[in-house]
Amino acid sequence: MQTPLNRIESEYIIKTFKRDTPPISILCGAELFVLKKEQYRIINETVYFNCIPFLLGKNITVIFTHKQRSFCFYTDTLQKERYLSFSLAQRIYKYDVGTADYNIPFAEIHINTSLKFSAFAAPELPLDHIIPQKEILSDPKRLNETVKKLIFRKNAAKKITASSLLRIIEFEKSAQSFFSAKTNRGMLFLFVDNIRLVTASVQTISRIIKKQQIESIRLHFPKRNITVSPASVEFYLPITQLPEVEIIGYSLTAAEEEDKRFLYENIYRGKYDL
Repeated sequence: MQTPLNRIESEYIIKTFKRDTPPISILCGAELFVLKKEQYRIINETVYFNCIPFLLGKNITVIFTHKQRSFCFYTDTLQKERYLSFSLAQRIYKYDVGTADYNIPFAEIHINTSLKFSAFAAPELPLDHIIPQKEILSDPKRLNETVKKLIFRKNAAKKITASSLLRIIEFEKSAQSFFSAKTNRGMLFLFVDNIRLVTASVQTISRIIKKQQIESIRLHFPKRNITVSPASVEFYLPITQLPEVEIIGYSLTAAEEEDKRFLYENIYRGKYDL
């Protein structure tokens, strides 16, 4: 269960929110709506914005950034004439509260300045090598069937490296054991090379990611941090034996060449050819 900030911290952050009117993200189920600072106004302790019918009478999560950290609160919407409104809550929570262990690689999918999702690597699925499984390599039918199941986005390059495909199949075989209540924010960091990132996440997260433009992807390794912007979803794959989980592949073609070199050599152990 989330623990709110103490009263003094919450009051200070709300006071700053009212003064600065930062961009906000409104999360309602799997739907995400973004309001720029000029798209809403605050009167007393109430926020007003143009009516979005889907949000009428709904419980929402309001996410915003304060000093480069994301916070949120929970509230309900009301209609007042042609506007929707919600009250500023008294309890403020840290958003994406999973504590980052910088000795463990993790990826951040930034939807906008206030909303991000973090995917952490699992020790059982190391990011610095892929161990080819003989039963998979000797079964070309299995490889072809997996490729056919991938749902590619329009205009995406429909190419997938053998290593990323092997990791996807490896994860599929044991998805249930990896996805438990202990999984960080419902997301796992499965694979990365110089071409793409692959994550697995619960559908409440994957639906948001697939619907939005991704502002940036940030990859954190013990000795290197990488930012890729812009970034985009290339493909996704529902997991048959675990319907609430999806695999998502992201294009990293916009990465700097030196970052591509690091990502390539980190997993393939060979010289990166520019």
